[in-house]
Amino acid sequence: SSMLLGVIRKEALHLNSLLNDFLLFVRPQKFNPDIFNLSEAVRGTVAAMEREGGLQNVEVEYSMPEELFVWGDEAQIRGALWNIIRNAGEAMPQGGLLQLCAAVKNGQTHLSVCDSGRGFS
Repeated sequence: SSMLLGVIRKEALHLNSLLNDFLLFVRPQKFNPDIFNLSEAVRGTVAAMEREGGLQNVEVEYSMPEELFVWGDEAQIRGALWNIIRNAGEAMPQGGLLQLCAAVKNGQTHLSVCDSGRGFS
């Protein structure tokens, strides 16, 4: 049935995610910094998570400039964002609000990810 296929698909995605996390842990990537658009990386990561079905019934709100260039390892930043956003989606199984905010303060770029999930103690 379609319900069973949905459960299998969800579990397969979860196992794939666990395996990827494990591989990143045991095989750390080389730091490869460059200048990149953080806003574009954030929006692209959210779009990929939405395509994977990780943000069902979640409203996404952005508060960041269209272009916010930073220096760092874009792949590692995207990987960290993927994990944070995935956790936010899991914290809101019935849906909710995901807020992504980025700004420059005192010469430093600050990025915050907030969700309306229950949280934990």
